[in-house]
Amino acid sequence: MSEKEGSLMWNGPAFTGSKIALIVGGGLMTYKRDQKPDIPFPGMWDLPGGGREGDESPAECAIRRSARNSESPLLPP
Repeated sequence: MSEKEGSLMWNGPAFTGSKIALIVGGGLMTYKRDQKPDIPFPGMWDLPGGGREGDESPAECAIRRSARNSESPLLPP
């Protein structure tokens, strides 16, 4: 982790988003996408994750988006 921001440093290839497969209680965590015509695959089931913000790493992106999609934190504050 970066001491400056408390985040992971990402020096890998460019990316726009990430997904994560989370096994919870023996099941796979999924969510149903919004029914918005301007997003890819509206109304379909999907894995948690989504678009990257700033210079976050793939792990940070997946954790942030997963917490947002599930409405529960994946890491302690």
